[in-house]
Amino acid sequence: MRFYYRFIEPDLDLIELGQVDALWAKISDQFRAFIGMTTFEELCRSWVAAKTRRGEMPFLFQQLGSHWAADAQVDVVAVNWQEKAILLGECKWGLEAVGRGVIRELVDKSPRATPGNDWTVHYVYFARAGFTEAAVDEARTIHAQLVDLHRLDRDLRGEE
Repeated sequence: MRFYYRFIEPDLDLIELGQVDALWAKISDQFRAFIGMTTFEELCRSWVAAKTRRGEMPFLFQQLGSHWAADAQVDVVAVNWQEKAILLGECKWGLEAVGRGVIRELVDKSPRATPGNDWTVHYVYFARAGFTEAAVDEARTIHAQLVDLHRLDRDLRGEE
């Protein structure tokens, strides 16, 4: 529905006139960003929910969503308040494989283990184009899950 009201409904006249190429020319520069910021992130959160239902995640979440603040934006956040466990996830819809820097960036902006902060932090990264070897190595050191588009699709289809 979001896609329809954002891209189609405002230009129904172009479709009625058979000007589909003109419509695509008008929306194509925004299309990739729209998919990355809406559909792909929602699919990634659905993946977390599906894997949790199957008992394949480190904890059962009580809340699942995203987080936006002045100093940080996290695409996937799952929390269990009683267990003091949090899953943080980053979603990348770009055409290039995700590198080590993306892995480090999420870790660097996440809560640190400090006295009185006994939360367990888990990480998951989603990438349309996969991951570089450096990213895989870095993810291994923090025990993060890496999910490419093929795995995301396979795991979500397994839920049907």
